[in-house]
Amino acid sequence: MFRIAQLASLCPRVTRVTAGRFNATVPRVVVGNRNIEIRNSLNSRWWSSGVTASPGISPIPSPAVADPSPKEEVPPPKKLTLKEKTRIYLRSMYRDYSDVYFETIADAKAKPVKAAFYLFLLGGVLYCIWSNPDERDYFHTFVGNRESLELCAASIRNPDSEAFVNEVSRLWIKGLLRHQSLGLFSIIWKHNEDPALGVYNAQCDYLKPLYSEMWERLVDVGFCGHWWILEEKMIDYDINHTEWESQEVGKTGVENSSPAISSMLTPK
Repeated sequence: MFRIAQLASLCPRVTRVTAGRFNATVPRVVVGNRNIEIRNSLNSRWWSSGVTASPGISPIPSPAVADPSPKEEVPPPKKLTLKEKTRIYLRSMYRDYSDVYFETIADAKAKPVKAAFYLFLLGGVLYCIWSNPDERDYFHTFVGNRESLELCAASIRNPDSEAFVNEVSRLWIKGLLRHQSLGLFSIIWKHNEDPALGVYNAQCDYLKPLYSEMWERLVDVGFCGHWWILEEKMIDYDINHTEWESQEVGKTGVENSSPAISSMLTPK
């Protein structure tokens, strides 16, 4: 609007042109020998070729409206067979994995220390997963340790080893032991009731053990092919540290002697 006002102030005379069927008027200003047509509110496609102008002013023909060309029909996409889809999928997957492989090799050559660290970490994780012991492995190890303990005389058995083996045997007989694999390691924990029983405590979901009580119910931990609590309890399983404590040997007054020596020295 500001530019129209400037042009109107400069032009000596203003004429109006009637536009076609809409009877709309558009101002035409004459500045010297130049005709400036201002089309402010109507689009050029509404102007017809039969524009009448004032005497002495040559009309400016409006551009003819071109007929819209018919739309070209797009052919439907070709339907691929299952064999072609499979070939395209395998080819794209091979291309993606090959790009990742070559980029990894290039990065490893650029930063060898970082690549060695990640390779060592990945190898450790894979080894932990591969050597994660299962429930069958635990019972196989436990039975072997229990037989080794039973081959020892009762007087030389380690009390801690014997108590642990007896407790695990009791839980095993009652069906209260549970095995849970956590990927990198496994745990053996004790349940309240055997789920095979039809009693209320075994079937009610609200009476199941809580996760906060799992530390108290933990029996053993399996990691890297070993059951660590069982192996720790079986250390020196054939040594009784209380064997030589508070043993009296009759009249000799000899203390800390073996039961065989005390029986020989005791008068009958």
